[in-house]
Amino acid sequence: MMLAISRRSKLIQTFWLFWSFNHRGIHNCILGPTLLDLQLLLQKDLNALSYLFFASGLGSMLGSLAAGFLASRFDNRFQLFLSLMVGSVSIAAIPQVQHIYYMYFMVFVFGLTRGLVVCFVMQICGELWEKKGPPFQFVACGTSAGAILAPLIAKPFLCPYQTVPTDSFNETTSLSLPNSTSLVNVLDSIITEQGVGMNSVCTAEDTRVQWAFLVLGCYMLPAALSQLYYWLLYRAVRLQHGTKTPEYVELNHEEEVKFEFKLIHLVFFLALFLMYILLSSLPATYSAILTVYGVQGPLGMSKDDMVTMTSLFWVGSLICRLSSGFYTRRFTNFQVIAAHLAGLAVVGIIFVSLASRFPIALWILTPIVGYFSAPYLAGVLAWVTDFLQLHPKITSLCFLASGAGNMLFPFIGGILFNEYGSYSYLYLIFSIVITMGLTYACLVSLSKALPLSQDKSYDHD
Repeated sequence: MMLAISRRSKLIQTFWLFWSFNHRGIHNCILGPTLLDLQLLLQKDLNALSYLFFASGLGSMLGSLAAGFLASRFDNRFQLFLSLMVGSVSIAAIPQVQHIYYMYFMVFVFGLTRGLVVCFVMQICGELWEKKGPPFQFVACGTSAGAILAPLIAKPFLCPYQTVPTDSFNETTSLSLPNSTSLVNVLDSIITEQGVGMNSVCTAEDTRVQWAFLVLGCYMLPAALSQLYYWLLYRAVRLQHGTKTPEYVELNHEEEVKFEFKLIHLVFFLALFLMYILLSSLPATYSAILTVYGVQGPLGMSKDDMVTMTSLFWVGSLICRLSSGFYTRRFTNFQVIAAHLAGLAVVGIIFVSLASRFPIALWILTPIVGYFSAPYLAGVLAWVTDFLQLHPKITSLCFLASGAGNMLFPFIGGILFNEYGSYSYLYLIFSIVITMGLTYACLVSLSKALPLSQDKSYDHD
């Protein structure tokens, strides 16, 4: 016996799922704008801080794996409530203890809840609606909304001064210019002698980044409590009617479309796996290191400007997600992906050429990169299903590859920035863009060699 749910109730629940999906956006975006202030608290160099991205991405991957086992065994709304509660507590607790290994652990837990939340939200949304496309697109916009809000919420709590002290961290010699320590001391003495009551150097006492994480944790509490409410509500109704509603529907594997698996399929799926690593790594790496690049790179921009710019990146992503529902009705999935990749390649060339010379170029290019990097997560799978029947395990592996991209590339980007300077950030972003285009070209070529699947035809290009 299935419980009847009114359309009004479905809309309200979908809104709360949208709010819950803000968790994913906060996870994707919060470390980048706050990294310099976390550095002040921890007194560590960027090599050590880069492992925060690694721990976060590793937690997200393990959370996605765990969700696949848990979804069929417990009530999804109750699991979503617990995941959001633990996520809210963990993000609030991240900067409260100023020890690097403690912060690794809390970021890992936060990433773990991210993987769980994504799975449970989509599962519940799929149960609510028969026509799943528009609700899924609306809920997915929660990622961009959370990524836009996180830097804006954090901005008032960050250190208002321009730079971190160059002699604070013994390990950070590669980030300092020759004689920069003496220069800072000279400037400090001049300011002191002039009696100016202001500072140009950030210290641990100047940042209130702990409050930013606490506010974000509180921001996610209503979404968690909403799932507790609906769990109790449906539980009471089920007990009243003496029935149980299925929380998980196993795939009938006997009804799957079967095809002979050949070597060409293996090569195609490996390329698809690589594509998902790249398409997730681009927005993750760009937004994670953008603030550090703007402040410590050749442009010498203010931290406030870079935090605002990070939000603009996700505004561009949100605009693309909102508009995708319109142009996918008029163009094929192949045309949409190819057009965005071409635009991304052009923007990448301009980015490498101008982003180190003109601040206005970085202001303009950032939301454009956000726009052109947004449609691939769902778009590539939609393109594949135009001509090939995908096993659910393949889809799951694609999202695991997405988690691997979120884990590896910001981590690598931080190390490269620390070892080779700010220009490594520009070249890393451009390399990801070009590799994405080449990988998709390989996928298109391989798709033409794949044997036809039942009820599928090659009208994808």
